[in-house]
Amino acid sequence: MFRKLRNQLLVTLLLFVAINFLVIFISQSQAKKRDQITQIENRIHEFELLIYKDAQQINNFFSYETYSPHFFTTQQSTFVENHKLLINQIKQAHKDIFHSKEFQQLNILERSDNTSVQIDSLELIFDTITKLVYLRGFKDWGLEGKMREYAHNLEQNSQVALSDLLMLRRHEKDYIIRNELKYREKFHDKLKVIIDNVEEADNMTASSKAKILENLLNYKEAFNLVVETDSIMGIKNNASLKAQLDTTLNYLLNNIKIISTNCRLSKQKSFKQIRIAAILSFLTYILFSFYLSLKLSRLTTRRISKLSENIAGFIDSGFNILDPVPVKNRNDEVGLLIENFELLKRKIHDQIENLEIKVAERTEEINTQKEQILVQNKKIINSVRYAMNIQEAILPPKNAIQKVFPECFILYRPKDLVSGDFYWFKNIQNAELNISLIAVADSTGHGVPGGFMSMLGIAFLNDFVINKDTHTTAYLLNRLRQKVIENLAQLMHTKRLNDGMDVALVLINHNNKTIQFSGAYRDLVLIRNQQMQLFKGDKLTIGKNSRKEDKCFTVNEFPFYPNDTIYMFTDGFADQFGGPKGYKYLSKNLRSLLLSVSNLPMNKQKTMIESELNQWKGKLEQTDDILVAGFKILD
Repeated sequence: MFRKLRNQLLVTLLLFVAINFLVIFISQSQAKKRDQITQIENRIHEFELLIYKDAQQINNFFSYETYSPHFFTTQQSTFVENHKLLINQIKQAHKDIFHSKEFQQLNILERSDNTSVQIDSLELIFDTITKLVYLRGFKDWGLEGKMREYAHNLEQNSQVALSDLLMLRRHEKDYIIRNELKYREKFHDKLKVIIDNVEEADNMTASSKAKILENLLNYKEAFNLVVETDSIMGIKNNASLKAQLDTTLNYLLNNIKIISTNCRLSKQKSFKQIRIAAILSFLTYILFSFYLSLKLSRLTTRRISKLSENIAGFIDSGFNILDPVPVKNRNDEVGLLIENFELLKRKIHDQIENLEIKVAERTEEINTQKEQILVQNKKIINSVRYAMNIQEAILPPKNAIQKVFPECFILYRPKDLVSGDFYWFKNIQNAELNISLIAVADSTGHGVPGGFMSMLGIAFLNDFVINKDTHTTAYLLNRLRQKVIENLAQLMHTKRLNDGMDVALVLINHNNKTIQFSGAYRDLVLIRNQQMQLFKGDKLTIGKNSRKEDKCFTVNEFPFYPNDTIYMFTDGFADQFGGPKGYKYLSKNLRSLLLSVSNLPMNKQKTMIESELNQWKGKLEQTDDILVAGFKILD
């Protein structure tokens, strides 16, 4: 049975391979041609870029060198040199591209010849314009310089009316600036009047008249040459040589675009031929596959169908039914396939039984581990919540702050349950003092580590107050840095840790009506009469690794007035990502926000700031702990 089919399949396969070899040969030749066209396209693109660069150098020459003293002094220009270099590169690229064998096969040699002519024309026109620009000059150079020289000589002669000379110079300047011919006519009319006046003057000697008339005629000649040169160049009104230059550049670029389009069309044609070859190959493959399928189905359909039914029954039974395939003839390849399937069925059945036992054992083990993890997780969460309660307990009560500052708000939003940001407040009233101490701080990190640092900072600040160790804000920050370093052992040998905090500390003296401020990388914003003042903190930190540990904090002291408002904040709000592009909010935007809401009641300010934060953050995760505090001083 299979012997006859094998011969048929062999003949069919050989025919199929021959057809595919033919298709592959055609595809390879077209692919090679396509690659050659692609290389030409790339080189044409580089050629086009060279023309664009040269156009840029030409434009730069007109924009800068026509007014450059260096050019008129030395007759040298970087833009002209670059143009010459680029022209040589353009000519070489033109030769490499358009004289190549691959390009000549595209049948667009006429465009190539035109391009060569236009390149030579571009070089000639620009060289002519540069010479004319140098000849025309600017201010003290060239023809324009000669005009100035003649005009200056005339101005030195008191026998010519200064008002007439000034009007003549004005017509000259109007023409140079506006390049309109009516000013040329006005110049000539005024010059004629001056010449007539000189010739008719009785109070001049003949030599004086001759000298004045010579200067006037030289002035006129230089002016006419400037007008004639401008007309030839056409730089200011984009005519004459300048128009020819622009036309040549545009023609070159358009010509290159047409050549690129022809290359692209050739490539598309090559792609189309490859696609046709692929379609023919695919159709041939489909036809022969259909033929082979019919042949094989006649020989093997019946037993394969029974085998398929047995496979479906085995699967539907959940791999439990092991009934043999009802086929007697098993002496050929199909029979061998049936034998192998029945062997496979028995192995699958045994594997499933063993797998079910292992799955049950593993499931029980996973459930046990899951219960243990849940217990540990619950303990950790309870511990963190207890730490949060402790932190909330040591923070100053807001009602205690409001007794001293009825108009205030504190926006406190930890990233996790426990926060690294904290605020601190103490009011000291006795026979000698009536002061309020306010601190806003950002400890290293957030979460539990940051919480520990915040509790440490609050404890130290409270200890300073208990021991009446409150001299100035700078003194307090220096003492706080010393205590943090001592307790974290940051000066042991050469090892330095990065634990610490950034702090903004304010001391308000209610008796003296003054405010002291010191900051460790934190600033203070004061808003008075809708005007904002920013007091920058020192670039020193509390306890972190720093080479400035021997430097002391500074004090900013200034008077306060009723309705002054002060704001302190950590970097959490400014570093929050959000907005349409996911950028940081930034400190300058936060200060602008505080200024915009400063005229509102403090509780309304907090609401507006929270609304802005929520709108900016959107659905993004909170980046860091956030703390913003504002206090309005009423007396």
